[in-house]
Amino acid sequence: MNPGEVVAVISASGVAFGGLVTAVSVLAGMKWGREKAKAEALLVREQVGKARAEREQAETSSALEAIAGKIDQRLDALEASLSEVHHEVTPNHGGSIKDAVRRIEQNQEGFRSTLDAHGQVLASHGQVLTNITERQDRDMRDLGARIDNIQETAWAEHEALRDTLSTIGASS
Repeated sequence: MNPGEVVAVISASGVAFGGLVTAVSVLAGMKWGREKAKAEALLVREQVGKARAEREQAETSSALEAIAGKIDQRLDALEASLSEVHHEVTPNHGGSIKDAVRRIEQNQEGFRSTLDAHGQVLASHGQVLTNITERQDRDMRDLGARIDNIQETAWAEHEALRDTLSTIGASS
């Protein structure tokens, strides 16, 4: 029998017994008097209270067992999750998150070295470009000075030629 049936049987037995006690009390009440009847009625009330308390205890016990079952399920789920997390954060020759992070950090270090080398090459190219730019600026200044010198010389020579041509033209 389950606890609910036990409580029902106890309750029914208690009520039946209480009724019997009450009937006997009424018949015997004439002989034993009014005090006996009061005592019997009090006994019946106490038995009903006891039956009610036993029923409530059975209901409470089943509710507590259900709660304990849910707590056990949650603890099992937490234990499984904890085991999975522990597996993922513990190095295990390549499959864990910790191993993956270590591989990523190693790759990043390689990329960092490559980028540093590229940075050095770019800095070297920058210095070469600066030297080329300075040389071009210097060559442009020198070329400009030479062009100015050629123009001045050409102007002076053309002036002399014009003067010579005008004197030849005037003498003819």
